Amino acid sequence: FPSHDNPTDNNDLINFIDKEIHYNLLKLYETPLYQFSYLIAKYSWISKNKKTDGLDLYNSIEELKSLGFDFLQDVYLHNVRNGIAHGKIIFSDYKITYFDKKGNVAKVAPRDIIRAFDGALDITNGFCLAFKVFCFTNISFFERNKLRIPQSILLEELQAKANGPGWKITNCLESQAANNKRQLMIYAT
Repeated sequence: FPSHDNPTDNNDLINFIDKEIHYNLLKLYETPLYQFSYLIAKYSWISKNKKTDGLDLYNSIEELKSLGFDFLQDVYLHNVRNGIAHGKIIFSDYKITYFDKKGNVAKVAPRDIIRAFDGALDITNGFCLAFKVFCFTNISFFERNKLRIPQSILLEELQAKANGPGWKITNCLESQAANNKRQLMIYAT
């Protein structure tokens, strides 16, 4: 199958977008991009004494844009998101038309959908890196507030430090040993 960077023809590109990009773009928007943008937007709203009840994906992204996160402009396409999630999509040779359930329409070139996906992935990875840096540079904050660094981040750190030519850490799980003592089980291959 052709890569999304160099499809052999427009039909391959449209098929790739339909089968691979749409579903994954929706997942990317609704989970990691939303969660990271929500943290920043919630902090901003609280500092403005605003209630955070209506802080959904759209409002979180709009708040970040108002704070100078201009790079989200071409990455989060609200009507595209709604068309994928709730509406319908019509493909043509040069545009993909997205209809949401309220009748809003977005016409987007196939290559722009690819760019939006790549951009959303890059931004989400940037947010992940920023969160990891925050975690490891603010250990005392986590301890003082009895917060736990997510285990997935700790696993990545352990893998970076312990993996070697003869073995690889594949997982680690907290468990309980005899006498209710906590232990860490580390799986390696």
